[in-house]
Amino acid sequence: MGAPLRCDLPDRERCVMRGLAKLRLRARSLFLRRRVEQELDEEFRYHLEAAIEEGLAAGLPPDEARRAARRSLGAVEQSMRSAATCVE
Repeated sequence: MGAPLRCDLPDRERCVMRGLAKLRLRARSLFLRRRVEQELDEEFRYHLEAAIEEGLAAGLPPDEARRAARRSLGAVEQSMRSAATCVE
């Protein structure tokens, strides 16, 4: 699940809160997987459409703007797909 939490005694409360936040996100991803995947997909589409609009505003033809946007967001899409398969 990750590295064990290491905290100094004075920072213990902050460490516990951070650990609980991570646990909540992991539980959400596990139990609400479809919703999380849908939200990630919507987020990716939003950024893809914004990148396409930037390309069009820069004077690229529509097909080139789409290709440039996909190329610029390719690593993000690949990471999202990898994360989705880790939950399965």
